[in-house]
Amino acid sequence: MSQQFTAIDGRRYTIEYDLPLVRDIRKATGIDLIGSDGVQKATASVIDFAELLWHTVRLQAERQGVDEAEFIRSIQKCLDEAVDAWLQALTSFFDSVGRGALARLAESLVATERHNRAESNKLMDSQTAKRFTAIQTGAYSSARRRALEQLLGSESKNESDAATPGQPSPS
Repeated sequence: MSQQFTAIDGRRYTIEYDLPLVRDIRKATGIDLIGSDGVQKATASVIDFAELLWHTVRLQAERQGVDEAEFIRSIQKCLDEAVDAWLQALTSFFDSVGRGALARLAESLVATERHNRAESNKLMDSQTAKRFTAIQTGAYSSARRRALEQLLGSESKNESDAATPGQPSPS
């Protein structure tokens, strides 16, 4: 099942994964979406996520005359919607390749991300609230990463490297 998001320039992009696209993304970015650390690598930084997303929708963007830099600029202010669409598309892809546990984890991440953003937005009225939100977001990111590692049976070498796209790294 494909998912869509709209960039700030009004262009709509569809995210839908299949094995050839996942292979091409791995070749271009080094991120193996179905590997044990694929989601962690994809969300390690906003830049990594933007690059992954570019390679995901590159053909659509190029048909519309959009280059990589223009695309990345156009998603800066709609990362929440793009992350949601990406996670939902990833959920569908995991289901299609028989990775049900990863699909369930991705579904949980979508719900958690939405909840966390809603709560964070309520708190963004003061500097103290902004610092608190950054700390909490980092804790949630670490918890999600640990849950993924536990589910997949892998151990991270550096627990402080992962962060949610658009969110600060834990410190």
